[in-house]
Amino acid sequence: MSQENCNIESLIQFGRNNGKHWDAISNATELTKTDKATIQSVIQADGLDYLSEDNDLVVFGSIARGEVTSGSDVDWTLLVDGQVNSSRNFQMASLIQNGLKNKKMKDPGPNGPFGNITFSHDLVHYIGGQDDTNHNLTQRSLLLLESAIISGNGNH
Repeated sequence: MSQENCNIESLIQFGRNNGKHWDAISNATELTKTDKATIQSVIQADGLDYLSEDNDLVVFGSIARGEVTSGSDVDWTLLVDGQVNSSRNFQMASLIQNGLKNKKMKDPGPNGPFGNITFSHDLVHYIGGQDDTNHNLTQRSLLLLESAIISGNGNH
């Protein structure tokens, strides 16, 4: 069981032990599981796992926190940490984006750092320098604070 699920399950159990049932928390937990499974099915489309040892699909926000509601969007990035193959990386990001749309999942906001590719080199080498950007700082912070990996092998 992931740490996230353990924390939520502990909270739900705490409620049960005290005669409480928190529907919103239980519903968010179930919707999160459903969304993660849907995203996983996207990256395994046509029997292919789009991901490799050099990249991962990372989700942020409500999915990473286990707080999905019916209005939640999918904040995601394709994190590339290895040899860059631009055409392959952009093809994978496009397949993921189109797959999520086909599954009727809500797009991330158009002005944020989500729904695209992130290169680990930029995250690491532009910390605090003049080449660091709000976009880079946001992604770096969210990777540390509220992110989850969705893998093609069923682990997330």
